[in-house]
Amino acid sequence: MAKEQSHKQNLDTLNTDDIYSIMKEVLLHEEEVDPKKEYFWMIGLDEDSRFQYFELISTGNVKAATIKPMEIFRWAVMKGSANVILVRYHDGGSLEPTDSDKDVTDRLLQVGRILNIKVIDFMLISEKTFKSFAVTGLLAEIEKSTKWVPKFELVERTRIEIAKKMKSENESIDKIIKYSGLSKEEIEKL
Repeated sequence: MAKEQSHKQNLDTLNTDDIYSIMKEVLLHEEEVDPKKEYFWMIGLDEDSRFQYFELISTGNVKAATIKPMEIFRWAVMKGSANVILVRYHDGGSLEPTDSDKDVTDRLLQVGRILNIKVIDFMLISEKTFKSFAVTGLLAEIEKSTKWVPKFELVERTRIEIAKKMKSENESIDKIIKYSGLSKEEIEKL
């Protein structure tokens, strides 16, 4: 059910209000959408954050939509999207992000990093309003989490931080190599 972009000039500068308006229209006009269920969409954007498509990824029951990273990023990979916006609809009233919403967002941010696809927002929507994780600052907060960061990446980050600190204290390259495990070329780039 991918919807391709039809009027590119009108979609180049989408903001959260625009996205909510588009998704509200989808909710009102799509025959397949049952307002009593939960839905999860992905909006694909190119490297300049211009609209490419939106895709319904998951349909759930009245309580939840199953969210699997492989299904979410499949379209982004196939369409060559550099950025994505994730949108979850539920008619449960409150749009206060749950711990589950935050955890799913954290996990998807990490999968996106591995695939080099940036998650630029996660929006919760209802028929009446929406909440943007990017606008509220929640996305930036979640990006700091290391819960879903692969262990090898945490080790690499630590090695780089050690090298940066030692370099700022004017330690010798040989000593930095010894304690960080980085190569001379990697250290010189820091």
